[in-house]
Amino acid sequence: MASFGAGLKRERENKKITLDQVSVSTKISVRMLRALEEEKFDQLPGGIFNKGFVRAYARHLGLDEEQAVADYLAASTPAQGPRPEDLELRAMAEQKEKERQRQARLTKDFPWGWVATILLLIALGFSVWGVRFGRDVQSAKSSPPQAASEPVAKAPSEPPAKSKLSTETAPVKTESPQFSPAASRETVPPTQSAPGAAFTIRVTADDDSWLSITADGKTVFSGTLVAPGAQTVHANSSVVIRAGNLGGLNIFFNGKRLPSQGDYGEVRTLTFDGTGLKPEPKQDQ
Repeated sequence: MASFGAGLKRERENKKITLDQVSVSTKISVRMLRALEEEKFDQLPGGIFNKGFVRAYARHLGLDEEQAVADYLAASTPAQGPRPEDLELRAMAEQKEKERQRQARLTKDFPWGWVATILLLIALGFSVWGVRFGRDVQSAKSSPPQAASEPVAKAPSEPPAKSKLSTETAPVKTESPQFSPAASRETVPPTQSAPGAAFTIRVTADDDSWLSITADGKTVFSGTLVAPGAQTVHANSSVVIRAGNLGGLNIFFNGKRLPSQGDYGEVRTLTFDGTGLKPEPKQDQ
């Protein structure tokens, strides 16, 4: 459709925005932005990356992102039918909708009345157990004074045992420094984080991206991460992430979001260990 690129350019010029300003904001090169305006789609990476460029451009201009993508598809898609990427995304969306409907039916048919009854019985059981346990504790607390009264009654009739007890308590006093707080601090080292401790990586998608995640040498995900999807992995030694649209992803290490690691359409491999993101090896000149 001839009006797609011209419409983007007209909207940008009406708002007095240059291609350089759009490039800085969207992290899309000026060359690719110009290719969109001139509808030279063969100069773009192709697939889901092109749609990511259109969404980012439309968002910066304040346009409807979904309508902009639809206009782009109408201008770039051949008349014979949709692309394989679009069919894959449509199938995934239909599968998600079926799963949502199935969960809704399960929730509707779930026997909440029986669950409430069972929870009530459990609460009553704990209440009865708590009352009996409190009585047992109270009985245990009241018994020691009766047992302690016997030595007090026998002490006056056995004076030699008293002198013997006084001679035996002296060594106990000389051994007491072994249990001082200082000694316990020397024998129990402070807790420190080991370099190889387990860690968590979470990847969320603002835009669709092909993604491959390997944790401790095992592939845990490989495919298209559809926005606003997310993947979370736990590892002990290493996590390797290879992304095909790095500018459309957010990456978190142990719950802390990392700075952006690339542009829209950029393909890159990131490696993590227990200390965080590892620097890429230097390329030979």
